[in-house]
Amino acid sequence: MTTSLMHTSQQNQPLISWRWLSLALLVLCIIAFASASTSWLRISPDRQLQISQLQYFLNVGISYCSWLVIAVFANWMRLRIPLFSEKHPKWLLIHCSVAALISLLHILFDTFMLGLLFSFDFNFVSAFAKKVAFWLPVEMVAYLACVVSLSLLEQHKKNLKLPESEQSYTFEQGNQVRVVDRQDIEYIEAYDNYVFVHCANERLMLKQSLSSLAAKLPDEFCRVHRSYLVNLMAVECFESHSDGQAFSRLKSGKCVPVSRRRKMAVKSSLAALHTHIH
Repeated sequence: MTTSLMHTSQQNQPLISWRWLSLALLVLCIIAFASASTSWLRISPDRQLQISQLQYFLNVGISYCSWLVIAVFANWMRLRIPLFSEKHPKWLLIHCSVAALISLLHILFDTFMLGLLFSFDFNFVSAFAKKVAFWLPVEMVAYLACVVSLSLLEQHKKNLKLPESEQSYTFEQGNQVRVVDRQDIEYIEAYDNYVFVHCANERLMLKQSLSSLAAKLPDEFCRVHRSYLVNLMAVECFESHSDGQAFSRLKSGKCVPVSRRRKMAVKSSLAALHTHIH
């Protein structure tokens, strides 16, 4: 019998859509390089002016790409090595090293492109040193600011008290309306075009995709596998075996598989939830 979810929380909607941000920055980079190329191809006696225009657009495009990489890596690293992580006591050193590596790659590529433009009169070492002195501290601060701000926003979302109406979900099943406490939901399993909501004492079936359901659920429902969502509040422990397989063992004794690609994210989510509760 098919049921449909009538009320779900919108709390898990992402604050930033990385796909749209990446697309917007890519379009800006294409426009910048296209404009620079157009200026470069024009025949003009003032070659120095053309080089200055191309240099400007190259700097803009490369900087956009660099800041995009900083934002994406900051969010990616934040999920794997949270702030004040007990498992990674050198978390600050790790984050600073990643920020410095991204910044140095940006500076090296930018300086190399300038060297191609000004090959007739260019001091690579001097230009590289000047850019390091300016960009390295700026981009390291920007990276750490991204990590801190995203962590604070996530913590703020977890600290928000849910309205009473969002403590439970309402399902329509035939002529009946079923109300399920969110804490009773253990995990959700996808099968073909349906998802099965496994509760403490029953199982409900919804005709929708797991991805669409996951987008409507709060942060405590974690995607552990392409076919499974788990309520982290129902997890007793995380088990990882020598053969690479991993499982989330629930308080009810059931085991839910965790994919290798999502192991670190699941462990970080469990650690963050444990810190929040205690």
